[in-house]
Amino acid sequence: MSNALSVSAILIDDNEDDRHTFERLAKYGIPCKVIEPPSLTAVQDDVVASINDGTYNLLLVDFLLDQEASEHGESASYRGSTPAALVKERCPHIPVVLVTTEDKYRDYVERRPELRALFDFVLPKNQVRTKEDRAIAAQRLSDLALGFQRLRVVLEGENTEVRWKNFREALGATDDEIHSLRKEWPSELPDSASELARWLLKGLLKYPGPLRCGQETAATIGVTPEAMSDGAILAWAAGASYTGVFGRIHKRWWNGRLLASLDDSLGEVARRPSGMRAAALVQLLGLEQPYIAQCTWCREPSVHRVCILCNETVDATHHLTVRQSGYPIWALPSVVCFGCIETGEDEAKGMHYGPGSDGLIEDLRSGRLRRT
Repeated sequence: MSNALSVSAILIDDNEDDRHTFERLAKYGIPCKVIEPPSLTAVQDDVVASINDGTYNLLLVDFLLDQEASEHGESASYRGSTPAALVKERCPHIPVVLVTTEDKYRDYVERRPELRALFDFVLPKNQVRTKEDRAIAAQRLSDLALGFQRLRVVLEGENTEVRWKNFREALGATDDEIHSLRKEWPSELPDSASELARWLLKGLLKYPGPLRCGQETAATIGVTPEAMSDGAILAWAAGASYTGVFGRIHKRWWNGRLLASLDDSLGEVARRPSGMRAAALVQLLGLEQPYIAQCTWCREPSVHRVCILCNETVDATHHLTVRQSGYPIWALPSVVCFGCIETGEDEAKGMHYGPGSDGLIEDLRSGRLRRT
């Protein structure tokens, strides 16, 4: 029986070796009941019942389920999306995780949003092969399941203001930070932990906005992404680190706090070009590595954002802003560097830009506009 401080998983997988691998998660704090794909009736009755009675609070499911099952000599009559959908409908208080190979995810799931929406997290099977991988995977799965439990508590508040107060505490946000989030959210938080978790995992923690990933945070400071692994810089930025729900799955930093830290540490230099900011911070912290980021196109030490395709830093001039439907209004739009436009990488990925960009794109691809 699970409680508010424990995680217990159930895995549906047709591969015997993979079932044995996931059983080993118990050594890292996640006991995992592994089963061959049962009948749909058993999924509807037994699996759902064992989740609703608290036996399990995390569902892991493979996708294809096309191997012959040893017990009854037949493969499953469904794919992993079927039990995922059932559990999402009947047990919205627990997370559903897709465990599959990267090839199968790309071939069967990645380009189908209706399937992606069924899963709260994707764990590639090659990320549980070694002891070190399983330790990391167990930490992430634990953070996911316990995060759902925390969000259930958030929604137990007696009224709207109490629930928002609970939510602020679950995020580790300040009053000002939660106030800015409330501008983009309906007056009432959603009724289910699943919907609230989805907004965090596929919204606030995914897109650059109030929270930024390590690469975008590095660009804000003006340093290379490698700098975000330096202990001195991590210690300096610790006050801006996101410590809330799902924080061990997605390492993020509060952008407003980071800018305040730059102001406190560097004064007027914090508002100078990024190369000057980075150099001043490196000197302040006594670092041996320079860590000064450059624009991937012009090589000048002036960076603004990170290209969504190549993950290289780019300045405020040598990129185009991507037009994306369904993008949160509070999020910074994605950008693509001139280099990825020059090679046609953006076209292969289906990127679209605003009006007036065709001439620039043609100049880049024809070679009329080249790197300096």
